[in-house]
Amino acid sequence: MLRKAWEQDARAVNQAIKVYAGGARPNYPAIDSVSIDVHWKYYPNFIDFLSSTIFKEVENSPLFFMPSMTFALHAIEVNERNRAADYEPMESGCNKQAYDRIKTVKWADFKYSLILVPGEGPEVYDQQISPIGMLRCRSAAYRWKEGVAPFIMVSGGKVHPFKTKFSEAEEMKRFLIETLHVPENVILMEPHARHTSTNMRNCARLIFRYGIPMDKPCLSSSNKEQSHYISGKGMENRCIEELGYPAYINGNRISETEAEFYPLVSSLQIDFDEPLDP
Repeated sequence: MLRKAWEQDARAVNQAIKVYAGGARPNYPAIDSVSIDVHWKYYPNFIDFLSSTIFKEVENSPLFFMPSMTFALHAIEVNERNRAADYEPMESGCNKQAYDRIKTVKWADFKYSLILVPGEGPEVYDQQISPIGMLRCRSAAYRWKEGVAPFIMVSGGKVHPFKTKFSEAEEMKRFLIETLHVPENVILMEPHARHTSTNMRNCARLIFRYGIPMDKPCLSSSNKEQSHYISGKGMENRCIEELGYPAYINGNRISETEAEFYPLVSSLQIDFDEPLDP
């Protein structure tokens, strides 16, 4: 167990250095690439300077891996990619009202534990929420008002376009509250996912950590194309390829834009090669 944990974390450090200091290709270059031009003629000097900043921090550390880990953290920082813990602790911050309400819910009164709305980033840099994101929120709000689930979970980080300042989940939550008049204590934010696979995985993580029943089905609500992708074999294979495990089990298809799924506890396993959302 110790050996496997060390190998996993060592790979994570090496991956961060390769991508955010060496300029290697990440899993999703369009959104997660290095920010600094590695072909810049002064880049070697920049890396030397970056290296020198860690010496004082680690010179008295008895841990042999501290120089490498600290270098990786500095490389992530100078690329402005050190936002993996934004909004935490969410249960006392952005999710407090909904989190406090969880313990009062009579789960038998609802068909689903929650309605998951995956994010869709805009294409325009200063646009806060995409048109598709608005429509996905509307579709989920209709179903919530019908009483099929006590909560709506909006999922998506600061993803599109490259280095955007807007979180998909935060902007969808704002749209649900301000435009669709959904109460805040109904909305759970998952503001870290960067891909559809991690929309599903991170949803399962919050369900487990917040004490929501794991054996009760959830409902994903999206546009037709993404909905069918989520419930298809391709998504299952993608989760196994990218994460190393399936993050959920499919249930019944309800409509062209909605499908049931069941969260899996395997989603708690970290993903070592995604420092923005491990």
